[in-house]
Amino acid sequence: MNKMILRVSVAAMLVGQLLTLGGITQKNHVAAAAATTKTPAMTDNFFKYGMEKTQDLPATIDADGLSYTLHKVMIYDVNSKDAQTIWKTYKFLPLNLYPKAKYLIWTKITITNKTSRTIRRDMQDLSQKWRVSVDHALNNGEGYFLSPGDPNYPINSKEALGNFVIKPNQSITSYEAYYVKVKPRYFFVTLINQSNLKTLYLVDPDGVGK
Repeated sequence: MNKMILRVSVAAMLVGQLLTLGGITQKNHVAAAAATTKTPAMTDNFFKYGMEKTQDLPATIDADGLSYTLHKVMIYDVNSKDAQTIWKTYKFLPLNLYPKAKYLIWTKITITNKTSRTIRRDMQDLSQKWRVSVDHALNNGEGYFLSPGDPNYPINSKEALGNFVIKPNQSITSYEAYYVKVKPRYFFVTLINQSNLKTLYLVDPDGVGK
């Protein structure tokens, strides 16, 4: 009798172990599947402002050997926590100096110099190489570039682009900030190089860029 009870107990223990191992294995499979299913990274928040993309990111344009790739666009109310954090981190001039500023635009970009000359934005060349716009309204639709305010801010910064010097075959991936005076309705970038002009539309509700 005792032997029979022992055998039953051992059998029950083995079944219990198998069920436990099976459960652990199943949980591991579920965990592994969850780990491989990643949420796509957010590249823009146009939807928040009722804007519908006509071009996915990343997107690239080229003007006479100057290549501009836009990876990310985030739009924030200038008084929001996100905008204020960016504003303070890079020491842009005080917001009260821009009383008409309504939105902060934060972009991630890559600039590539495919020409045989150096391309720069500094005291030697202050010309604009690209413009960000949120509407076709003259003046109000254009984004105003915000330059980091630290006088010792590094050239070619990968955190927020201020002055830059890009030699032939070099690239920079960094971030830029702009403020705009109106609620975004469009979103497009105009690249200018050697009198060559190209425009990249991401939001184009009226088909202006077609």
